[in-house]
Amino acid sequence: MKERESDPALTELRATMRQLERGGAWTRCGRLDAPAGPDTWLDRIAPEIHTVVRRANEEWAPQDSYVEAPATLAEVAPHMRGIGPDEAVAHLTRFAAECLCWRVPLMDRQAAGEHASRVAGLLGPRARWWTNHEEHGWNGLTGCTFDGVVAGTDGVRFTVLVQATVD
Repeated sequence: MKERESDPALTELRATMRQLERGGAWTRCGRLDAPAGPDTWLDRIAPEIHTVVRRANEEWAPQDSYVEAPATLAEVAPHMRGIGPDEAVAHLTRFAAECLCWRVPLMDRQAAGEHASRVAGLLGPRARWWTNHEEHGWNGLTGCTFDGVVAGTDGVRFTVLVQATVD
């Protein structure tokens, strides 16, 4: 509880990410243990990404026999690619607002976009962002048929959003 009280930006980040969960995405955010250089940030948040990926897999696996094992922690960072803040906002918006399989709305796209922009603003201009999506595909992490992951950090705070679904 003291962590939340001592970091108003983290408190607001958590509240905003909860809004992005409304459509069915999984999220996680918090503080990194110790400051480090930007070249280590992906490695530092990979365990946080992996935690959310496993959570999505654990919820889907009992519902569909075709769900495979999720990526291992060692596979997370190599499956992610760096993106800019505008692309991060676009991915946060899409993964929160639209089913990756059926393309049906999960939540209001405008509201998702506003929340996504707020998340990027809270992490600020020095934040770095990653996704598992490429121009024409993605590097699956959850073991589900479709998944989308976006993660970012400013070196102090981090955030992760995962959408996973099966067809």
